[in-house]
Amino acid sequence: MQGSGYRHPALAFLSGLFLLALLFPPGALHCFAMDSDPENGVVVITEDAQDVTHDSATLAGELRLDAGEEVFEYGFYWSTDTDPVNTGIEVIAGYYNDYSPHGYNYLLEGLDPDTEYYYVAYALNLEGYHFGDVLSFMTLPAQPVVQTLEATGITSNSAFAHGEIVSAGGTDITARGVFWGDNPEPKINGTRLDNGQGGTGSFQLLLEELDPNSDYYYAAFAETAEGEIYFDGITEFTTLAELPLVNTMPAQSVTSASATLRGDVFYDGGAEISDMGVVWATSPDPVSDGQQLSAGPGGGYFELDLDGFQPQTLYYFAAYAVNQAGTSYGNILDFETAEPDPEPEVFVPNAFAPSGLEKNREFLPRFNLPPVMFSMTIINRWGGEVFKSNDPELGWDGRVDGRDAPAGTYIYRVDYRFANGEQGQLTGVVTLVR
Repeated sequence: MQGSGYRHPALAFLSGLFLLALLFPPGALHCFAMDSDPENGVVVITEDAQDVTHDSATLAGELRLDAGEEVFEYGFYWSTDTDPVNTGIEVIAGYYNDYSPHGYNYLLEGLDPDTEYYYVAYALNLEGYHFGDVLSFMTLPAQPVVQTLEATGITSNSAFAHGEIVSAGGTDITARGVFWGDNPEPKINGTRLDNGQGGTGSFQLLLEELDPNSDYYYAAFAETAEGEIYFDGITEFTTLAELPLVNTMPAQSVTSASATLRGDVFYDGGAEISDMGVVWATSPDPVSDGQQLSAGPGGGYFELDLDGFQPQTLYYFAAYAVNQAGTSYGNILDFETAEPDPEPEVFVPNAFAPSGLEKNREFLPRFNLPPVMFSMTIINRWGGEVFKSNDPELGWDGRVDGRDAPAGTYIYRVDYRFANGEQGQLTGVVTLVR
C-alpha cells in the first residue's frame, strides 16, 4: 500500500497538463526566459549535436532531477536564429520523467547544407519551462557520399574496379568512375576512367593491359554539375603472375643407359621461379605419365644428367618451370638410347717381339671397351722397373732408356676400371723375344 504522499504518475501528468493550460491558454504568445536552476531541483543540459551531415543532425540533451521532482515534457527548440526559444520550432523528445539522470536526443532532418543552426534543450513541469544553454552546429556543405570498393576478377593483366555513389548529398552527380594507376596516389597521378553515366548507385569498370604480379591503386569519384570532384579512400590490388615460358632442348650425351636432358626458362611470368626441371616417360605424354627430376629454383638454362634408362628404347621428355601462377611445360622432344654396351673384356699377350713384322711388336693389353682408368707397370726379374704407362693406347716397345732390353721374361701389373664401374687388376709374365 502506498503512503499518503504518493501520487500515481498518470495522475501527476494530467494534473500538470491542467495547470499548464491555465497558465498558458491557447493562442497566447509566450516569450520564455532561460531557466535551468539547480535550486529548483531541475537541471537541463544542452549537449553537442551528433552525427551532423549536410541535411541532418541529432540534437542531444540531459535532464537531472532532484528526488521528488518530475517533469511532464522535454525536448528542444531549434532555429537558424540565435534565439531558438522565441523564433524557433519546438520538438518534443519525450513525456514524463521522475527522479533519475536522463539523456535524450532528437533527429532533425531536411536541413539546409552549409547552414548554422541554434538549439536549446528544455523541460516542462508545474513550475514552468527550464532551459539549458543555447548551442549551435553547422551542417556540412552539400557533397556526395562516395565509397571505393574492393577489386574483383583479378587476373595477370586485368581487374574490375568497384565503387558506389551512396548519396548525391544534395548535388547533381553528372559523372562517376575511378582514378587509377600504379602510383600509390591515384587521385593525383592516376588515369581517369568514367563509367559513362551520373547519378547514384554502384558501378564497376574494367582495368586492362596491366602488368603481371604488379601493385595497382584506384579511388572512386563523383563529379557534380559544378565540376567539383569528390573522392573516397584508395584501394590496392595485386595482379596475378603469368605462367612462365620454357623451352625443351634436345638431349645430349645419349648412351644405352643415360642422357643429358636440358631446358631454358626464358620468361619468369613476373614472379620468382620456385622450381624447374624435366619430366620423361616412354609414353608420348610425359607430362601426365612421366617421372620428374628437379634442377631447383632460379630460371634460365639448365641441364640434368639422368641414368637408369633401358637400352634401345624411345623416351619422351619436356622441360618444366613453376612460379606462383602454376606450372608450364616446354615442347615434348624424344631420344632413343643406344644398344647396350658389351661385357668388358681384357686380353693380355704372353709374348711380344719388337723386331717382328707387324703384330705383337709391343706389349699392350687389349680392351673391347675403353677403360676410364688404366695403369701398367713392368719390372725385370731382379725387381727393377723398366716401363710404366697410364695410357691404355701406349704399350712397351722392349726398350729401356732408349736401348733394347735383353730378351727374356718380365713381370707386369695392370690396373683398370670401366665406365660401368667394373674394375680389376692383372699380373703375370710376358716374354720378350729378340
